Amino acid sequence: MPNTIKSVEKIAAQYEHDFAHSQHVAKLAVQLFDASEWLHGLGDDARDLLFYAGLLHDIGWSGGQQAHHKRAYDLIMHDPPAGLSPREVRIIANVARYHRKGLPKLSHDAFSALKPQDRELVRRLASLLRVADGLDITHRNAVSIVACTESERGIVITVKSSFNLSIELARGREKSDLFEETFGKTVEFQQEDSH
Repeated sequence: MPNTIKSVEKIAAQYEHDFAHSQHVAKLAVQLFDASEWLHGLGDDARDLLFYAGLLHDIGWSGGQQAHHKRAYDLIMHDPPAGLSPREVRIIANVARYHRKGLPKLSHDAFSALKPQDRELVRRLASLLRVADGLDITHRNAVSIVACTESERGIVITVKSSFNLSIELARGREKSDLFEETFGKTVEFQQEDSH
């Protein structure tokens, strides 16, 4: 889907105040997707949708921070990237919408309008995007995800960086709420030094 990627990047660059952050979050989300494939069981099509949602998750900042997640949904729906079906656009828009604040609920019209299997897909992808976004809260692009494994206590997400990640890991834990709810497992983080 090279044309789709170009279209997504064009839209993101048009609205983004920090496109490097969105690129890094999209990369982290895909790293987490790949590392946790054993858990979510999704395929390459879902991986692509997550990547696109990661690139577009912050386009709502063009109107300010407040409710930028909802504005991102509106912008994606009103100016969809080329090469995507209406279903794919709805999924990307919903995943971007749930990258912060409230979790998906049936009382949210756009979420409840999705078919049940697409609602589950949105929950799984948004749970990964939320963690990825939390891990780049400082916009330093300093983290990479190297593993996602199961332990006796839940899920361990291993990250790598040469920086002290106390802020990023705290925010990643905070934004693991949807992941924990979706997969029914608690999340812990551990850091490997990249030196």
